[in-house]
Amino acid sequence: PGGVAGDEPAVMKKLGINNYHAALITSHGLSSISRSTRVFTIPLMLRNDEEVKLAMDALSEDLEAKLAERGYVILTWAYAGWVSFFVPTPDPSVESIQKLKLFTWAGDPDTAELWDMAGFTVVPLPATDLLTGLKTNLIDAFDTTPIYALTSQAFRQTEYMIDMHWAPLTGALVVNKKTWAKIPEELRPRLKASALKFGQRLREETRKMEADAIESMKKRGLVIVTPTAEQLKEWHELALDAYPKIRGRFVSAEDFDRISEIVKEIREGS
Repeated sequence: PGGVAGDEPAVMKKLGINNYHAALITSHGLSSISRSTRVFTIPLMLRNDEEVKLAMDALSEDLEAKLAERGYVILTWAYAGWVSFFVPTPDPSVESIQKLKLFTWAGDPDTAELWDMAGFTVVPLPATDLLTGLKTNLIDAFDTTPIYALTSQAFRQTEYMIDMHWAPLTGALVVNKKTWAKIPEELRPRLKASALKFGQRLREETRKMEADAIESMKKRGLVIVTPTAEQLKEWHELALDAYPKIRGRFVSAEDFDRISEIVKEIREGS
């Protein structure tokens, strides 16, 4: 709690050397093991909870196999809500946000470079330094889920949240293989079944927790700003322009093409 174990890449390193046995970790931490886990978090690729669920169902088996090759067992996939921008300005336009100093995860130079190429000014920091960075004006704004913005109290350092689903924050409950091997073989299916039930319940509860978090922050002064249709179009055009750079850098070309095809199939079938 509160980052006492370090940020997510640090937790994954400790998991790798068996200092920790298991962790509920987001795609950022998982990406230090396999970049393929970033595939769900491509900006504005997925639009709603149903698309996230269907995409995760379609890709989870392949992703679990890739993580297993690196020494990790996935007990269940998790979903922590939608990432939004928390900013000090009521103007939700691309141009307005490009003028701000935006938080980005430290240790992820590819993402920082993609932000830079899109015209944004980013400051890489460990997630544990987010609040300090805001208080010392090292950064002006950040993007995260409403749940994390509330629990970390980071929202108090900004006045506005942009009402736009930038990307879902996904993750997984992961166990290192050394620990998994010590669990009696006959118990492993029962443990995984229990974890899957937990994951399903967590995903269902997240929707309510996210709505409750937004209402709680609004009561404490946060203002929700909704982009106009023209401003939303600008954001989507920005994402589309970035996709050729994301493909092969943020995620592999194979992973990008796969998620694009899945999204196409979902929308054609809906």
